[in-house]
Amino acid sequence: MASKLSRKSAHRRSLVRNLLSSLILYESIKTTREKAMIVKSEIDILINKSKLQNLQSRRFAKSTLFDKNSYKKLFEQIVPRYGGVTSGYCKMYRLSNRLGDNAPMALLELSRKQEYLESKNKNENIKPSKTISDKKTKSK
Repeated sequence: MASKLSRKSAHRRSLVRNLLSSLILYESIKTTREKAMIVKSEIDILINKSKLQNLQSRRFAKSTLFDKNSYKKLFEQIVPRYGGVTSGYCKMYRLSNRLGDNAPMALLELSRKQEYLESKNKNENIKPSKTISDKKTKSK
């Protein structure tokens, strides 16, 4: 972690871990730019190590993330999404400054979210609903 964020080391580490867990659970978070830059580099490290799918990577993720739901989502949904990608898992969009203290804000979002959802829907065997014309032909 390059920036100190005006916090002591334990508080800073806890803050980053909370932001990582929230980013994995909700796939987008709104925070200050300084925090966003730190979380962006940390999420790249976490996903890269998690792609190995071995015991060491699982223990690293378990020690990094607070929430067991985010741990489960990381290995079941997020890691398969980035199978062939080596970096660039997270996008940072600059937002306008916060009204209260004029702090620069940013939106962090996991990339390939929409592509993954579309490909998942295509791969599922979804039966089309019966149309009105199908019902008329069956009755005759």
